[in-house]
Amino acid sequence: MTDQGQWVEDMGSITTAFTQTWSSKNLSYACSLQLMNSILMSISTYWCQLFLLPKAIIQKTIGSWVEYSPTQICSWVWKSFCKTKDHLIGAGVDIMEPTYSIKKVYESLHPRGNKIHWGKAVWCSSAVPKHQFMTWLAFRQRLLTRDRLKRMNLVEDQRCCLCNSEDETHSHLFFDCEFS
Repeated sequence: MTDQGQWVEDMGSITTAFTQTWSSKNLSYACSLQLMNSILMSISTYWCQLFLLPKAIIQKTIGSWVEYSPTQICSWVWKSFCKTKDHLIGAGVDIMEPTYSIKKVYESLHPRGNKIHWGKAVWCSSAVPKHQFMTWLAFRQRLLTRDRLKRMNLVEDQRCCLCNSEDETHSHLFFDCEFS
């Protein structure tokens, strides 16, 4: 018997003994199956780290990875992983280059928005966090005014509860209402 055949046979007997011992004592069948799966995957990862692959094989593998698209039967995790890869390629990040820049990937996934002029006024260290949060909501026009509550079907009347003359909107509440 060859060394490889002996190794496979030894691994088979070790894994059988391991699963029988753990499954009968402490772990359910599903848990022991997951444990064995992680052990077998880590063995292949370990051996792939030890042996360097030829450059042509690496280039061929990466090239097919760039062109790969997941099938319908793939899991949602794998599909989202491939979607991120496609987004990076579409954003101009060269995934074939040997040097990897986390900055380039982050900037392509999270593009910079417009600079806000009110940021330092809201997020100063001397302000109360509750006031900071409410001011931030007001600047973004996300306070739950009656017109927004009406769109969510949470209130019937959207008249201002202070003046009762106009609809309560963000601009009315902060600029037009005679009582606020």
